[in-house]
Amino acid sequence: MQAQRPSAEVRYEPTADDIDPVAVQKERRSRIVQAQDEELRWSNLKAILRGETTAMIYKEARETWKWTDNFVLSSDNVLYYTGASRRKKCYTTVMTPSKEGTKVPSALIREFVIAKAMSETDALTVAKVFEECIYRRFGAPCLIRHERDPRFMSEVFQAFAELIQARSRPTLSYRPQGNGQQERSAKTVMQPVKVYMEDPLQQDWDEIAERLVFAINNSHDMTRKEMPFYLVHGWDADTTLRAMTTTLKRDVGKQTEALAWWREINRSQQIALEMLQRRSDALESITRSSAVNNKSRYQKV
Repeated sequence: MQAQRPSAEVRYEPTADDIDPVAVQKERRSRIVQAQDEELRWSNLKAILRGETTAMIYKEARETWKWTDNFVLSSDNVLYYTGASRRKKCYTTVMTPSKEGTKVPSALIREFVIAKAMSETDALTVAKVFEECIYRRFGAPCLIRHERDPRFMSEVFQAFAELIQARSRPTLSYRPQGNGQQERSAKTVMQPVKVYMEDPLQQDWDEIAERLVFAINNSHDMTRKEMPFYLVHGWDADTTLRAMTTTLKRDVGKQTEALAWWREINRSQQIALEMLQRRSDALESITRSSAVNNKSRYQKV
């Protein structure tokens, strides 16, 4: 009688059909929930949407309330963004040139300013800068206003505007309704830049201009009662130091070091402001005494 060989083991390799999509989606949602709970910003927003505001301070609750209209919390504790599409609500862009080679476009509705320093300001370069700074970030505008500059009236820029299906409309002279706010924004940027460029050793004015634009976009607008940065992005801009010290839930030891670092910087800033105030008071007293001496001298003569 002949003995039979044992059959070799058959290896079974799973396929895509054997994977349960419901289980995959459940695992994915659980990981998303875990990542959102680790971020202090999203955990506060979830607490606001659930109505659990007793453990939050007033400042955190006030800043978080600004986002509640654009987010929805599902039954499985997943936070979804439901903001309106920017494509449905078009915006108007105002272009203002300057002699220093800086283009200052802004969104007319939200007054968001963008500055770009350029060595050449021909029509083709202006179209490329517009595509880089405006079109790639916010999409195609429905209307582009300019002040009849030859670079914006050229065939190159007009063809580019037609390509992105945006209307190009020149504004009349002395028309504050069309570009008055834009002219004031450009003046606010260029005045400190001109003062900064008076020193021959300070030629990095392009970096200063970008920082000034960031400050303008984060300044409170009295007409709209909000900052342009918040109106465009939907959240307030945080400095690098604040993002490093207050964004993530860190360990107790690291958080203590970060808070100590924050207090030291605030103390240094306070000392610098006090020194500046003392210097200003001393200069004012010297100016006042010199004016009194000159007046008494004229009276004696």
